[in-house]
Amino acid sequence: MSKLTTFARRHVLWLGFLAVLVPLVILLSLQYGWLVSLEKTSVVAHQATLNNFLEAVASEVEYFYRSVAERALNLPSSLFTQNKLEKAAYHFVTKRPQGARQVFVLSWYGEDTGRILFYDPAIPMMEPPADAEAVRAIYVASAPWPGNRISPPRPSTSSFYF
Repeated sequence: MSKLTTFARRHVLWLGFLAVLVPLVILLSLQYGWLVSLEKTSVVAHQATLNNFLEAVASEVEYFYRSVAERALNLPSSLFTQNKLEKAAYHFVTKRPQGARQVFVLSWYGEDTGRILFYDPAIPMMEPPADAEAVRAIYVASAPWPGNRISPPRPSTSSFYF
């Protein structure tokens, strides 16, 4: 016991240093572990915040364009049932959707089955299509619709084919 007390008296400073250092190392290691888990959690929380923000923006954009498209493309059914597709130009003069490069009507009803007319804002009238790629894209895009089981008519005087 005397050796232990003499050792403690000689190395009081070192024993005090160890008494402070051991809890400090334990606290630092605990804090480092908590910091690592906090970083992982904050990355997940940040990702969730960004996803929520992106979803909110996407729904606002969808709502805006859906309402604009519904107003602009809400044509009276009589244009299709009475074979008056040319009169759609009057509707597009007042309600043309902004941002649309081309506006067209495609009828799958009666005598006008498969007929496409494009709106020309320069002369405000509906005209037959001149662009074969656009016509092909319209027919391909409308293929899944249930009302178009009849194949589109082939233009006889035009230079493009499907």
